[in-house]
Amino acid sequence: MKDFIRLRDALHQNGIKLVIDFVSNHSSRWQNPTLNFAPEDGKLYEPDKDENGNYVFDANGEPADYNGDGKVENLLADPHNDVNGFFHGLGDRGNDTSRFGYRYKDLGSLADYSQENALVVEHLEKAAKFWKSKGIDGFRHDATLHMNPAFVKGFKDAIDSDAGGPVTHFGEFFIGRPDPKYDEYRTFPERTGVNNLDFEYFRAATNAFGNFSETMSSFGDMMIKTSNDYIYENQTVTFLDNHDVTRFRYIQPNDKPYHAALAVLMTSRGIPNIYYGTEQYLMPSDSSDIAGRMFMQTSTNFDENTTAYKVIQKLSNLRKNNEAIAYGTTEILYSTNDVLVFKRQFYDKQVIVAVNRQPDQTFTIPELDTTLPVGTYSDVLGGLLYGSSMSVNNVNGQNKISSFTLSGGEVNVWSYNPSLGTLTPRIGDVISTMGRPGNTVYIYGTGLGGSVTVKFGSTVATVVSNSDQMIEAIVPNTNPGIQNITVTKGSVTSNPFRYEVLSGDQVQVIFHVNATTNWGENIYVVGNIPELGSWDPNQSSEAMLNPNYPEWFLPVSVPKGATFEFKFIKKDNNGNVIWESRSNRVFTAPNSSTGTIDTPLYFWDN
Repeated sequence: MKDFIRLRDALHQNGIKLVIDFVSNHSSRWQNPTLNFAPEDGKLYEPDKDENGNYVFDANGEPADYNGDGKVENLLADPHNDVNGFFHGLGDRGNDTSRFGYRYKDLGSLADYSQENALVVEHLEKAAKFWKSKGIDGFRHDATLHMNPAFVKGFKDAIDSDAGGPVTHFGEFFIGRPDPKYDEYRTFPERTGVNNLDFEYFRAATNAFGNFSETMSSFGDMMIKTSNDYIYENQTVTFLDNHDVTRFRYIQPNDKPYHAALAVLMTSRGIPNIYYGTEQYLMPSDSSDIAGRMFMQTSTNFDENTTAYKVIQKLSNLRKNNEAIAYGTTEILYSTNDVLVFKRQFYDKQVIVAVNRQPDQTFTIPELDTTLPVGTYSDVLGGLLYGSSMSVNNVNGQNKISSFTLSGGEVNVWSYNPSLGTLTPRIGDVISTMGRPGNTVYIYGTGLGGSVTVKFGSTVATVVSNSDQMIEAIVPNTNPGIQNITVTKGSVTSNPFRYEVLSGDQVQVIFHVNATTNWGENIYVVGNIPELGSWDPNQSSEAMLNPNYPEWFLPVSVPKGATFEFKFIKKDNNGNVIWESRSNRVFTAPNSSTGTIDTPLYFWDN
């Protein structure tokens, strides 16, 4: 713990945030798949706790024997003797591709937590709050694809509602299109408040810049599709490689498309995530993720003058200085099999990127319409990737980027960064995007200083502090559900930003129903609270799970202690809805913040 505190302090003193990889889906491997699933480990331990339930450490930051029983680690749960139902215990998922299989069976024989068990929820929330109290700045949630979204929503809410306000949350929802789970992946951030590692971006970048199996036009199509599909596209975490996939250098050993991929990553929508050593061209011995986990000190002489390092450095500075990259929209200006020209724009601020992935071919780009003012724009990279300046001229009343050529591997980044002034408020992003009344929220953009009024819908929020770039405010007591945040200064009101106001502290109700369906139909829950869609079947729960058809079940996140009304409905692939023909059912959620409760097994009522 002492080492961890030293790390935290050194990072913070250098303006670096600390995000920890938090695993709330499973413990270690409890069965060995290479030895006919023989018993292995999977046990979960925790340190001693004091009278107030706080973990105890000695002066050196090590777990201490506080209770004098001779142990500093206490067995909390064992999948081989699971007396408290801490684990699902259903064995390895194997070829089961159902949502039930992904969420309730083991990922690679890792002992899968039963996140519907209040004891599990209590432990994981306590552990996460412990790390938050140590001053971390965010959570990278492991294996969100395999987790119960109702748990994730309440888990994130518990962390952000604890002392210190909201932190960054993103998770590993590991898919690759075409995938039937794409819609789950796409909507996970708006359903849980936890953003995604952008595996769709990774897939497209690998194919366009790595193995050239897709065109640059296809890559551009992905950027537009996902910008439309993702509600919070500028919060998704984009990457070229990480510890679970093949290193990008192994896929693309040629410097020119390698650098082009880095430049596009640094200027695309989303938050770029650089795997250590990518800037040093680390080359593994094979395509496995294991080979990619190389030790930096022995694998390379760290060099701050590599081209890759400089590309990342220069474009990181541009990202900080021109809000078009962090907050802007995306537009494709021109694309072919090998060339892409795209624009990022935040009001009058623009960044235009022109890239040629082919290392040894030159292409001519035709004259392009633009909203940039007439003038000459220098390459932000200073010719590092063979780029040069660009001219905008007025032709018959239309400003146009003059025709230009892109040599092999050439990347140009042109920036237009006028001041937006301080009189007009403009919202670029909000952290977090989901919370209860009383929670802190951070609003980022421009023109946010001075005397401002923040509203959630029509309800005024308390402003704690503000500057031109950021407002800290408190979520007001307002109608739960989707509310638009706006900032008003004088007579000018900003653009709206979507925020979900929760009805209260989120807990889990696990619904159960016996219902027969026709092929293509699924069962859903809809009710009179926003978490159940406020009676709108289009805003109902996700489809219930049916591993023991005709019985269906689904954990749903609802406010603590709430008594609510609900019904089950059937929906088919065309959106046709059949309601239960009965009076509304009534149920009450548990009163404990970490509580979970199962409903009785209801029977569909015609």
